Amino acid sequence: MAGAARVVLPQQAMNVLRALGDREPLPVGDLARAARMDTGAVSRQIRVLEEEGLVERRSSPQHGSIVLVEATPEGRAMAQRFERVRGAQLSRALMEWTPEERKQLGELMLRLVDDLQATPYLQADGD
Repeated sequence: MAGAARVVLPQQAMNVLRALGDREPLPVGDLARAARMDTGAVSRQIRVLEEEGLVERRSSPQHGSIVLVEATPEGRAMAQRFERVRGAQLSRALMEWTPEERKQLGELMLRLVDDLQATPYLQADGD
């Protein structure tokens, strides 16, 4: 899908860029939560995005120790292009579905998200 949107970025970097979207500058921790990623992974992807000119980092004017991240105009345009391609693909995929089937899919997806969020992770056994 990223190729169709002419986006050449690692998937994790694209997730970070999409999480930023048109939002106000976000602290790295808030961005990590929005992207559903850990802070270390987000920090690595911010470097990738920064090298491409898609995001900018700066210190918070209120709290100098907090780093804020914001999408550049190019970054916002890329995220919007990706969302348009993704939306068009989804529309085409569901074109033959009835309204009732689409409604049922939406309800089941919401249930899945709720159940995943409510289900704790199990510790790995080491195998």
